[in-house]
Amino acid sequence: MGSRQKQRQNQRALVRLMAGGAIALPFWANGAIAENLLPSEPPSAAALEMAQQGATPIQITAVRLESTEAGVEVVLETAAGELAMPTTTITGNALLVDIPNAVLQLPSGEAFEQFGPATGIALLSVTALPDNRVQVAITGTDAPPTVATRATAAGLTLTLQPGTDGSTTVAADEGLQIVVTATRTAEDLQTLPRSVTVLTRDDIEQQSALTSDFRDILGNLVPGFGPPTSAATPRSIVQNLRGRSTTILFNGIPLTGNYGLDRELRALDPSTVERVEVVRGPTAVYGSQATGGVINIITRAPANTPMQITIAPDIDGTFRNLGDSFGHGLQLGVSGDDGEVDYVFSLRRQQTGAAFDAEGDRIPETSGGGVIDATSYAFLGSMGYRFDPDQQLRFTLSFYDGRQNTGFLSDPAVNQEPGVQKARPLAVNLGREGTDLAGDRSFTAGLSYSHDNLWGSRLQGNLYYRDYTSIVGFSDFRGGFFDVIGRQRASGDKWGAQAQVETPLWDAGAARLLWGVDYVNENNVAPFEIFDPVAFDTRNTLQKVGDRTFVPPYGLEQLGLFAQVQWDVSDRFRLSGGLRHERIGLQVDDYTTFFGDAITGGNQNFDATVFNLGTSYDLTPELTAFASFAQGFSVPTFGGVLRNPPAGFVSVGDGLRLTEPVTVNNYEIGLRGNWPGVQASLAGFYNTSALGEDYTFVGGVSQLVRAPERIYGVEATVDWRLADTWSLGGTLGWTEGENDENDTGDYLPISTFRIQPLKLTAYLENETLPGWRNRIQALYSGSRDRAFAQGVDSVGITDYFVVDLISQVAVGPGTLQVGVQNLFNTQYFPVQSQFLSGFNETFNAAGEGRTFRLGYRVQF
Repeated sequence: MGSRQKQRQNQRALVRLMAGGAIALPFWANGAIAENLLPSEPPSAAALEMAQQGATPIQITAVRLESTEAGVEVVLETAAGELAMPTTTITGNALLVDIPNAVLQLPSGEAFEQFGPATGIALLSVTALPDNRVQVAITGTDAPPTVATRATAAGLTLTLQPGTDGSTTVAADEGLQIVVTATRTAEDLQTLPRSVTVLTRDDIEQQSALTSDFRDILGNLVPGFGPPTSAATPRSIVQNLRGRSTTILFNGIPLTGNYGLDRELRALDPSTVERVEVVRGPTAVYGSQATGGVINIITRAPANTPMQITIAPDIDGTFRNLGDSFGHGLQLGVSGDDGEVDYVFSLRRQQTGAAFDAEGDRIPETSGGGVIDATSYAFLGSMGYRFDPDQQLRFTLSFYDGRQNTGFLSDPAVNQEPGVQKARPLAVNLGREGTDLAGDRSFTAGLSYSHDNLWGSRLQGNLYYRDYTSIVGFSDFRGGFFDVIGRQRASGDKWGAQAQVETPLWDAGAARLLWGVDYVNENNVAPFEIFDPVAFDTRNTLQKVGDRTFVPPYGLEQLGLFAQVQWDVSDRFRLSGGLRHERIGLQVDDYTTFFGDAITGGNQNFDATVFNLGTSYDLTPELTAFASFAQGFSVPTFGGVLRNPPAGFVSVGDGLRLTEPVTVNNYEIGLRGNWPGVQASLAGFYNTSALGEDYTFVGGVSQLVRAPERIYGVEATVDWRLADTWSLGGTLGWTEGENDENDTGDYLPISTFRIQPLKLTAYLENETLPGWRNRIQALYSGSRDRAFAQGVDSVGITDYFVVDLISQVAVGPGTLQVGVQNLFNTQYFPVQSQFLSGFNETFNAAGEGRTFRLGYRVQF
């Protein structure tokens, strides 16, 4: 096997220690992708000298690990003779120890590998290299470890201690490695046969200087994902990946369900996130609802000390209306690791004020339960217990509660005025009786277990539970579609289990099999709360008088079996492929719709087998070409069917076209380059589904439409380190699509509800002084009127351009962050506002004008 092939295997395995995620090597520039982890230089002078002298290589016959108070000792035992003193090299987070004139002769006949041998060390491996050399590679979780070597009569002893952030300086043009786990196994990003974006902790902390809303963070950084939405709504209904549904994972636990209000990203606290991995395009590895891709949120790893405390206050607002817009937040965290037990606890409280557009006008809340005039609490707790270097058990708990108490709503009078009107506030100051404030509450708990060497395989298991409640704002529908004063209250729960095994097949792990099973049981319901019109008109009070069916209670059971093979055919050519079989059962009792139609309940069962095949090939050491075919499988959002069924729908048990599953066939090709100082990628995709999932709007309520469809697009990224202190880059995402609603062969553009306009982003970053970084970034969202011109959408989408500024500087023991959103105070309307204005101008909320955010983070 070639050295590059062995190198790839080590790269994929670097960070499989941490439960539910991975720790990347240090990351100095956005989008950086690693060069090769192992050095490719010729044999050392010492090795050549020994070879010329005809020295017999010393056999290393055993590798022992012995724990110490500060770290771990690696004892290399020999059959006879003393090993030569090694040379050391640092690459990223890896410390490489090269031993000349030595060969590896372990009883197993394979290389030695140990995950998490000590706190702060993710992986230790001992491998044979050409020219009679043996290399010990030690990868730190946050920084390269330190080593002291001691020769003994029986071999060599390496005493290792974990490194700390800032313990080494990496050359500006040195390649950095990114490892991805959203594919369910750790893989080197450079070799993946599909498009992936990885946001590191540095990226997330930097963007948090502007916003604590993950919808905005992803919208600013991820190609193929919709641009940021307005502060006027907590919903991100037009944000998706490549025009299709997206699965959001939290340490591997699926947050998204079959029904919800698209608020999962709003309920995540960026300060608790280590990294985000976005796999763009359908994937069968995670089963249903991932036809557009997967967003994997990985929480913070424990600190490498017995205790680390974090305090991070922040304030925000607008310069023009500081009194009403002023908000503030505080995060308190504690984290640590004593070798056997590690922990992370974080609590954040955020109070937000009013939002104002560039013209100085108050932005009204358009959906209810959003981020304007709201108070939220976010808690994360995680504890891990390491039975031995191979086994770990981890319990994670997350809780979020956000409530809105605003005295302003969107004035419905704008709908009666000529022309397209901007949503404007209406002072209401409502009282409430028998109901809650609008907002969101979610609870997630997970128990995971991993065994890194179970008869040569790696086992991972996960049990989880999640429940949620989302309450939207009320609307006065009198005289309209619903003809009541009411609002939707969606809630549900799910529990599930995941198990997977990764097994090396042949050639010392050049081929690997990943196989496993997923099970989830999910329940959803969304009644309509009805309020007394007399109390509303006479006392300005929302007095709840009852509930009416909107989305009836329904349950889903899903069982998925999967297997995936990865094979390094050579040191330049790789193949991967797999299958997944999915079974889904729907259960609904008899119910009566909001409008009084009786629907007979029943059961529906769906199943499908989907597969994927991908390849990547290194055209040069720096440039990789990849291609893949991948299928995705999902069922439609049944709540969208059941709440407003079309004429003729009288029984859930009927085999209607409306409830049939969606199968997506996706074709993708691309290039990924990683040169010193420059990283870039370019990909094109085309996917089809014989029966897609689209929506039309009837009386302001979405109604499911099933039709053949095709979606295609281009995505690109570039990051260029101009000099030690300067870097620039950007992304491009363009998607288009058509469907055939009438099944006549005439394809019309898909609505902007799913297909976003062209999105371009760019940034310029400078380390002005040591410890002081400044970044200016821009987002351009293009126009799209294809769907409007063909009568699909009610309005066309116009373009806009927004610039932000981020500044980070070391002050005292911590870091001061200053962020300015919409630096030039541009008046614009986000894509979601423009689209929704086509049927109700109360949703046509402008984007925020110039706002500031000031934060300070200190750890001790």
